[in-house]
Amino acid sequence: MRGKLSNTTTYDAKVDYSQYDNLHFFVRNFNTNNTLYNRFNVIYDNATILTVSGQLKHQLGEKINVIARGNYYYYKTKTLLRAYNKPDVDFTLSGIYNLQSKIFLKADLFVMGNQWAYTQINDNGIIVPKYKLINGWADMNLEAEYRYTKLMSFFVRLNNIGNQGYYRWQNYP
Repeated sequence: MRGKLSNTTTYDAKVDYSQYDNLHFFVRNFNTNNTLYNRFNVIYDNATILTVSGQLKHQLGEKINVIARGNYYYYKTKTLLRAYNKPDVDFTLSGIYNLQSKIFLKADLFVMGNQWAYTQINDNGIIVPKYKLINGWADMNLEAEYRYTKLMSFFVRLNNIGNQGYYRWQNYP
């Protein structure tokens, strides 16, 4: 569903229900040779995903655009207990400033929700599966772009300007 709330504000809303055969999930490789435990194996499971998405775009004057978009995910797996390393929500807030039709400044704030990781513990020689909650995180990026022509532009992008340490996957920053 798309529409206009006003002359300067638009919205998009979407609900998606998908069924997957052999959807991939990353789980940590517990090989004893991997001392950092930062390598992954891929496991597959049949799954359904309900995704609810939305976006608002607002234009402030002629030069500034603000865009907010987000997604909520509900995973239902056939044999796995959880959708490993898949976030439950993500959100992006972007601001774009058109300086002089050739110079654009952009700032993005990304927020990733909680996700679950599969892990194992050794309980007196018996390997016991365990599930670990990986906390969500936020990240901010800045970008400046110079559009020399319609076909050529130059840009500088600074990612993770807050120098935040976070894990995208378990033991994998």
